Amino acid sequence: MPNYHFTKAYDHRGSSMGRSNIILSEDINTTAKAHLQLVRFDSGAYDKGGAYWGFGQPLYVCFFDGINEGNEMFVRAWSREDAKKEIRKIYPSLNFYK
Repeated sequence: MPNYHFTKAYDHRGSSMGRSNIILSEDINTTAKAHLQLVRFDSGAYDKGGAYWGFGQPLYVCFFDGINEGNEMFVRAWSREDAKKEIRKIYPSLNFYK
């Protein structure tokens, strides 16, 4: 499984607060396969690219590779299955790699 690439989320003024969701697909009925990965934080609740998320529920990132690379969606959920349910509220037919 490819690992999500965290872009730099800070500059001379500091870190960004989280990251923006970039539309996964224009087609809400897409049956494409997406990756779903738990985001790991450092001890200050920053991701590997330096974006600040704060503590709370675990954070998951859903992303495609290949032709749709660069599309991403972040969701807070207590489990991987709960994260899938949240994403499927928007993309009901989306499939996930294991």
